[in-house]
Amino acid sequence: MPALNLAITNIRLGKLDQALQSIFEAIKIAQNRNDHECILGCLNWLREILCRLGKKNKERKILEHILITSSTLSNPMLFSLTAINYAQLIRESHDGKVPHKIKNLMTNIDLPRMWHPLLVLAFKKGLGCMGNGKL
Repeated sequence: MPALNLAITNIRLGKLDQALQSIFEAIKIAQNRNDHECILGCLNWLREILCRLGKKNKERKILEHILITSSTLSNPMLFSLTAINYAQLIRESHDGKVPHKIKNLMTNIDLPRMWHPLLVLAFKKGLGCMGNGKL
């Protein structure tokens, strides 16, 4: 999608205002197409912008939304990569507070075997304190 590609380019060039405009345009296009996975991809790049702007609370909310929705859509790659970003954010925040819904999701997710190493990495990076260590 050209709007998303333009947003990614602007993020990498540090032009965050222009990147935001392109992200919102890409989200509108994806919504019109009912393309949930593209919307999640756009949200992931929106999270990157928020990270660069230091908006940790908003970044955390987006990550939680992506985790829940990627699980519902059975997208293990996006789920695993988001889990790593979420773990890093939790570790950096030093509060260790994870909503019960996310704890349950992380400990009960059924991922293909090839994605387990990524989720284990996420647990080691910051989510290990979350639950029963099922992985």
